[in-house]
Amino acid sequence: MPPIEIGLAQPVSMAGQWVTFWHYVADEGTATAASIAAALDALHAGLAKAPDHSTFPPCWNRLKTAADLLDDPQLPGRVAVSDRALLGRALDDGIAALTSLSDPPRVLHGSPHRFNILVMDGEAVFIDFETVELGPLEWDLAHLDEEVVFLYPADLDRDLLQRCRIAISAATSTWCWQGIDRGADMRSHAEQHLEIVRQKLG
Repeated sequence: MPPIEIGLAQPVSMAGQWVTFWHYVADEGTATAASIAAALDALHAGLAKAPDHSTFPPCWNRLKTAADLLDDPQLPGRVAVSDRALLGRALDDGIAALTSLSDPPRVLHGSPHRFNILVMDGEAVFIDFETVELGPLEWDLAHLDEEVVFLYPADLDRDLLQRCRIAISAATSTWCWQGIDRGADMRSHAEQHLEIVRQKLG
């Protein structure tokens, strides 16, 4: 990651890697939709100042990684053939939607869901920047609820937003199935996101 200052963090180079040290923040509770929308807009403005956007991967790389997992010989025993096909279709559609865009990609957080948001002094603060990547604004907004989307100060492509939402759920379900042995909650997350894809595409 190039050395740019975002929020509380100042990336520094250590042993050939960029590392960020953060001040401790005591989480004050749940951020409001308005606070999240404003914080994400400010974050996007800060990320846009990165001097070399080519250092960031495109967001669809993660979808391609998830699609590759569907060919894992260990996965078929956990996911029905029809469900694997459905997840694959959702991932392929997301990849096609994202790679066919004509507008230049933006630098994004990559995964700005509510588990990556703290509240400090009443305002939303984003954490976990290891997913910073390139893509359209709709990719970041697809991780958040409709109230945040409504309050975000930019015109968004609703069709692209919906396709990103479905692809994110498909990828999340696939990752959770692949890591089912990592914790008791992995199956519930896998099934929850699979059901979202079923409702939208089934």
